Amino acid sequence: MHWSEEIAREIIAREPDREVYTCAAGISPSGSVHIGNFRDIATSYFVCEALKRLGKNSRLIFSWDDYDRLRKVPSNVAKIAPDFEKYIGMPYAEIPDPFGTASSYAEHFEKEFEASLEKLGIKPEIIYQNKEYKSGRYSDDIIHSLKNRKELYDIIQSFKTQEASDEERENYYPVSVYCSKCGKDTTTVISASDDCESITYKCSECGNEETVNLREYTRVKLMWKVDWPMRWRQEGVVFEPGGIDHAAASGSFVVATDVAKKVFDYTAPVFRGYGWLEIKGCGSMHSSTGNNITPENIMKVYEPEMVRWLFAKYVPADPFAFEFGDTIIRHYSEFDKQLVKYYNHELSEGEETTFDLCLMSDRSRPSAAFGVLSGVAPVVDFKPEAVRELLAKVGVDFDADGESRLERVKYWLNVYQPDKIYKLLEEPNYEYYVTLDDEKKNMVKQLCEYIKTTEGFSQTDVQQFLYSVINDPNCTKKENVARQSECFKVLYNVMFGKDAGPRLYLFLAAIDKNSYISLLDFDEAKAAEYLAAKAAQAEESEPEAETESTFEPAPFKDEVEYDDFSKLDLRICEIRACDEIKKSRNCLKLTLFDGVGERIIVSSIKGIYTPEELVGKKIIVLTNLKPAKFSGVTSNGMLLAGEDTKGECRVIFLDDAMQTGVQIS
Repeated sequence: MHWSEEIAREIIAREPDREVYTCAAGISPSGSVHIGNFRDIATSYFVCEALKRLGKNSRLIFSWDDYDRLRKVPSNVAKIAPDFEKYIGMPYAEIPDPFGTASSYAEHFEKEFEASLEKLGIKPEIIYQNKEYKSGRYSDDIIHSLKNRKELYDIIQSFKTQEASDEERENYYPVSVYCSKCGKDTTTVISASDDCESITYKCSECGNEETVNLREYTRVKLMWKVDWPMRWRQEGVVFEPGGIDHAAASGSFVVATDVAKKVFDYTAPVFRGYGWLEIKGCGSMHSSTGNNITPENIMKVYEPEMVRWLFAKYVPADPFAFEFGDTIIRHYSEFDKQLVKYYNHELSEGEETTFDLCLMSDRSRPSAAFGVLSGVAPVVDFKPEAVRELLAKVGVDFDADGESRLERVKYWLNVYQPDKIYKLLEEPNYEYYVTLDDEKKNMVKQLCEYIKTTEGFSQTDVQQFLYSVINDPNCTKKENVARQSECFKVLYNVMFGKDAGPRLYLFLAAIDKNSYISLLDFDEAKAAEYLAAKAAQAEESEPEAETESTFEPAPFKDEVEYDDFSKLDLRICEIRACDEIKKSRNCLKLTLFDGVGERIIVSSIKGIYTPEELVGKKIIVLTNLKPAKFSGVTSNGMLLAGEDTKGECRVIFLDDAMQTGVQIS
């Protein structure tokens, strides 16, 4: 049985005759909603669908907590709006959109996430809490909560370790008030009327003090642990998930459950705490910091149905990871294999339900494998028609779904795995060839001769031929596998100049042999000439005379506070491209990948480095430096460099093993 059905049956067992079963999810639009937050609504969505499958009338609601206060400014917002801190304390729905594309800060991020939900085939009833509060819908509940404020204090205090005081209890009001003058929640409730229909508050930000009628003044919001159970009753919620921290012994859900029962006379919904998601290579995700991977980012690499499949596959409490390395090929391969089994009715009941829940179309067979496309597509510059032609040669279909997958392969390789874009060398790699022993040279020659003289060979044909050349009958299977690995490494180097490459048999069979045969066709006379020229060059070159360094260390600058240093956002970035700036004699335009996206920086290192020396290198960049224009190009950050013994600028390069996007701290 699928986990969603288990939860649905638990809900029905509690309330078998309920008219409508409401499943809820929600989040604050503090920034771009990351893929980890998507688990909230995905979990509710699957349970809602399970209830429908069991014959129940179910309803899915998604609440935007856009009447919450802005607590901190995300880094991506701070870059374009340095003075945005002035809005801290105001509700998201009343703050202007820093990007200038929506009516408010809240709407910008709400519409962004809602567009992703639509692509993922999830269409909840959306509730904007800003509108609900301002409509007066919750006025009775606010007044009811104020009347029961001391009981609420006792409930909440019972989950805390510090002792309560009579004074705190007397002055406790379970609401926050947005000031009518400055719009912030920097307010303190001073008193409430006997009937709790009006309160008096004072604002510490602007000094405003006033008494307001709670049936008329709707800029009052319940505290979170009171607001949550209040909404359960308002919407009739029977299921709602949350982060595993909410399910802790003194977590929000446990407190809210007590509040729901004792103050709102409502039984808390069935709850499931869900595990955190990891995006390997991009650091921790937080909407409020701007450092996150959104569902939209994920769908540039993963098909929507695969995103649904991964969330449906794992029990909510289990953590899992998206990884933009080779794991994605494994994910696609597993999805494709299980899809075939699904249509052949070879899956377990739980696995079959997973596909029932994740499929959005009537696709009956897998598209061309992600791993296959990543190997052959770069050779033909990702052109769909050329890819279709290549794959037809080896009997692989390439349909409309395949074209969609090709776009994701292209994005994945260009953005996350540029080192796996294998392009054929333009001329034979004699520099590498002369380092080979006679056995490996002979293997290259035999393969070259086979390809020259054989027409229409298949993957299997070329595989069998290579095994006949490489394998030694006197070796064990394990030893022959090692020999194969070594020989493939040789072939990748002579064709691509790298130790690894695409699936070799598929590549050799699919690609026009005239495009690569010259790279296998080495002339021994030319090889001898290459060695002679290299030896002569070594004799002529003399080491430069060492010059005594006159370097004098600069005096240390004044000490800074830790808080000042912590403002610097230093990250490991990878140089993806390097271009000259025509108007500049000294500057180069560098395109970097910072772990989340691409950014441009301008650096005065022209003449010191060639683009070829820079592309692919990993460097340290100050990413939150205020953007500035140099030679007509806007630079978003500054790379770290120093002087060498000659006083020339030298970029600080990092080891390739360092993870792109990691923050230096």
